[in-house]
Amino acid sequence: MKENGVPFLEAVGECRFDEAFIEWLHTRSKGNVVRHKMTGRCRTSTQCFTMDTLTEACRSEHLRIMKVIRFRIRWMRELLSSSKFDFKLVHLIRDPRASLRSMYSHHLTKLQPDYYCPLIEDDLNQIKELESEFPGQVLKLKYESFCLDPEGQSSKLWRFLSGNQTASLPPEWTAFLEKHTHKKSNHIDPVYGTVRDTRDEYLAWRWEIHEDLLADVEKYCASAIHNLGYNLFGTIDVARNKSVPLFLEDL
Repeated sequence: MKENGVPFLEAVGECRFDEAFIEWLHTRSKGNVVRHKMTGRCRTSTQCFTMDTLTEACRSEHLRIMKVIRFRIRWMRELLSSSKFDFKLVHLIRDPRASLRSMYSHHLTKLQPDYYCPLIEDDLNQIKELESEFPGQVLKLKYESFCLDPEGQSSKLWRFLSGNQTASLPPEWTAFLEKHTHKKSNHIDPVYGTVRDTRDEYLAWRWEIHEDLLADVEKYCASAIHNLGYNLFGTIDVARNKSVPLFLEDL
């Protein structure tokens, strides 16, 4: 994957796209992959995305953000050290038990804990090295912290991205957080929707994970779970017990 992933990110960083990528975009809904004001001016993905329009939109933006999943942290060193780019890396990490439960719910069962947990451990080790090696270019954020303090963590993220350590959140960010982190009781969210009651959402996996998966993840991810500051439950009954905290410091 590195052989394909790194060149692809380099190309996108330079606003270079090939026809295969454009054709793939045409198979997606227009706002699914590219989040940009340009998508409000066209009706379909085919109308929105051509080589010229996508390249022009990309080059017009001072700040470009790419969301990349299951891309190993150690592969980022090459991009962070490149003189061609001003890359910044935001590593968003979640409790492995929650991540793997989510993957299994979407039938990504090939990502077995005995395979996936060592990768998480390596990512955690690598992010420490990169934070030291590339000061100001690397930020680690925890999903659970975001859920508990959306505005505070978003401010931290924005100041990192903007390079201004006293910057306030853009009004668009504040409005988005207000809308998407407080779910009304009658709101029905689509499968990939983003409206959540975040103070409850980060714990939901404890009542959804299967006993066998919990045991396997805690077996293979014990070190990573502990290093992230989370409590090991040991049994499904303990995991379901609201009085047992997720965070080690709450014990």
